[in-house]
Amino acid sequence: MTEKQSEHINLLRELVEQTANRKIKTPADFNFLAGVIMERTGEPISTSTLKRIWGYIEGYDSTRNSSLNILSQCVGYRDWDTFENIYCSNIDKDASRAIMAEHLYSRHLAENDIVVIEWAPLRHCELLYLGDGNFKVLVSVNSKLQVDDIFHASLFILHQPLYIDNLVRNGCKPTMFVVGNKGGLSKIKRIANTSLIEKGLRTEVEICAPGRRSAENAVAGGAMRIELCKNLEVGGLTPDLDDIAYCVKQLGLRTHVLIRPRGGDFCYTDKEFAKIIKDIVYCRKKGVHSVVVGFLTPDNRIDIARTKMAVAAAQGMEVTFHRAFDRVTNPAEALEEIIDCGCKRVLTSGCRPTAEEGIPTLRQLVWQARDRIKILAGSGITPDNVQRIIRETDVPEVHASCKAFDSDNSIVSDSETVKKLITKVRNIK
Repeated sequence: MTEKQSEHINLLRELVEQTANRKIKTPADFNFLAGVIMERTGEPISTSTLKRIWGYIEGYDSTRNSSLNILSQCVGYRDWDTFENIYCSNIDKDASRAIMAEHLYSRHLAENDIVVIEWAPLRHCELLYLGDGNFKVLVSVNSKLQVDDIFHASLFILHQPLYIDNLVRNGCKPTMFVVGNKGGLSKIKRIANTSLIEKGLRTEVEICAPGRRSAENAVAGGAMRIELCKNLEVGGLTPDLDDIAYCVKQLGLRTHVLIRPRGGDFCYTDKEFAKIIKDIVYCRKKGVHSVVVGFLTPDNRIDIARTKMAVAAAQGMEVTFHRAFDRVTNPAEALEEIIDCGCKRVLTSGCRPTAEEGIPTLRQLVWQARDRIKILAGSGITPDNVQRIIRETDVPEVHASCKAFDSDNSIVSDSETVKKLITKVRNIK
């Protein structure tokens, strides 16, 4: 055995120990390791062979390639030759380099870093690093991995499968899972933990203001943007037209106006739809920044034709598709249809009663949307939960009413609550 081969075997041993999450020193360790290898590869290897490879007993120089093949498979390589040709050759070229583009060690990650992995066919996952080699699935697209699954991994290797032998789902007993068993991982990307304060500074806050007084309270609380409406008790309706002009001209707010002629469903008559278009045109003439609309078919699909007509009527104003979206049966498909219609954002609670309950779907929608449309998280957002929702979904915008009840028992936005919410967003901890 050459000196170089001996160095490569030492590297392989180190990776195997990282994979097993255990230093191999005692007879009990070798028994444990044999079980780990069998579970990960399906190949048996004797403890005496392992002891020779680790130099625990004589015979290190006589290690067979078949044994090295099994150890190489344990850490994600096809065989020993592949391990030497890919991993060791890179190490030999630059011994000082701790992380290569083709590899990612969990020990080099910081808590809350994100690891993006992809594999064929069109599988995509985003993993939150929890520390100590543990990961939580944040986003899973076309994969059997599920949001909130937790597993341990020491090393990700490009073009090699990721063997997960301790996947925990819903608190059940750990199971084994193989990611990319045909062709391995096609992408490994680390997204360093962004400063949470920086994340807060780039998160826009929209206050749902039911009327002129609420808009004034939103300004007093530090808001720069509102969704103007009225009658929140029925989910919000088109506000008084005079209030629209007042908020845009007198308060100088970035004003998004809800256009909804009645409560109930989102399947409008021709007469109701004509009124919606008329109100959109009025808003455009008054300098409104965005109109907020939503149209569904009787079977709770996006009414594409009417949505496109509303976007056309807006003529340069942004169009937000509101929480009618939360009634659709296929959110991913609906989002693509709304993008194709030309809308700039979707207000959604992740198809659940509140945004906090909808965190898993909101994560998926944010990933799917990417730079094509903005996801505006809304429903039940308060100063107490807004940080968690932003941290766990990375939504670029949040929507909250910060509501209180006036002396006549009507709903009004509360300036102090607005201030607390904005402060929480700007100072995420």
